[in-house]
Amino acid sequence: MEAIESPLERHVEEVVIKRSRFIGVVLPFDHSAPMKELLREVQEDYPRATHYCWAYKTHFPRRDEGCSDGGEPSGTAGRPILNAILSSRMSQVAVVVVRYYGGIKLGVRGLIDAYNLAAKAALNGCKRTVLERCIPVTFNLDYSKEDQLRHWWGRMGLRADAIRWDYRERLEAQGIIPEELKGALEEFLDHVSHGDIICRMGEVQLSLSPLEKNRPA
Repeated sequence: MEAIESPLERHVEEVVIKRSRFIGVVLPFDHSAPMKELLREVQEDYPRATHYCWAYKTHFPRRDEGCSDGGEPSGTAGRPILNAILSSRMSQVAVVVVRYYGGIKLGVRGLIDAYNLAAKAALNGCKRTVLERCIPVTFNLDYSKEDQLRHWWGRMGLRADAIRWDYRERLEAQGIIPEELKGALEEFLDHVSHGDIICRMGEVQLSLSPLEKNRPA
């Protein structure tokens, strides 16, 4: 899976259309908590709203997308929010648009445009980060091999802060690498370390990219 952009943190934007308030809430989302829990948190933050409409898109742990009109006429809220997400090219993201009715009906076209606009405003305003499939790695090595491991780490374009060194009787280090570098690491261990660097690899997970080129601004 290629690296993907995702919201770094929760972000809120508000637009007012014909006295109705549309509050777009962008949230990082990965199915670790169900969508209904995120929705409940937004409902608590914005009580007594007329509608809570939402959409999401994920790549990991599965490719998935979904949306809800939240009581608005079918197709006038959830799908326009999802279309805003698709246009943003982000994933691992949920957007909830909260509406406080202002007393003027917008009609079907007006609702579609309003929900899409509110979602786009929130998505365009949020800070982004790069995520990719990564593997946690733990090294145990003799101090004489430290320079070799540090050199390989830098040559692969990995950030210095993506590995933590622990100076014990034998040197230990914990870090994270993109899944695509697994083969390169195994080759390094086979042909460069000569068995003097012991490495344990964990389960694949979606994480902030450890590559220097993807360092958050």
